[in-house]
Amino acid sequence: MLFNGENVQSLSDTHGFRTIFNKIKNIGSWNPKYFNNFIAHMDISNGDIYFTTKDFCLGYSELL
Repeated sequence: MLFNGENVQSLSDTHGFRTIFNKIKNIGSWNPKYFNNFIAHMDISNGDIYFTTKDFCLGYSELL
């Protein structure tokens, strides 16, 4: 969610996150052997967030 001082906006709807996460069918624990889910990382230096699956990595930067 994004709050810009006036209203709350769903980032998952406006930037396509919902579509990407709906494609991930397994919501169980991450298994490094099969990598059948996703993991999230945060770059503390830049404030970026990365969502990684076995097929892609999606990055989010509030600045960009």
